[in-house]
Amino acid sequence: MTPPATASQADDEVQVFKPSKDDWADFVQQELAALGITLAELRRQARERDFQSTAARELWVMIGDSRS
Repeated sequence: MTPPATASQADDEVQVFKPSKDDWADFVQQELAALGITLAELRRQARERDFQSTAARELWVMIGDSRS
């Protein structure tokens, strides 16, 4: 996986990383596996606004309704 984008305080320019579809799908699956849930379960938690953990909520904020 590509490292996260970084910028030093002296830089006026911010680097942006745009993952490929495959990299994004891999990231989503790895994060879901780490949480021990499926994307369908994460969507249910979002729909009910009842996340099992802060990490699950943070993942939802990052990926939204990803189709990965």
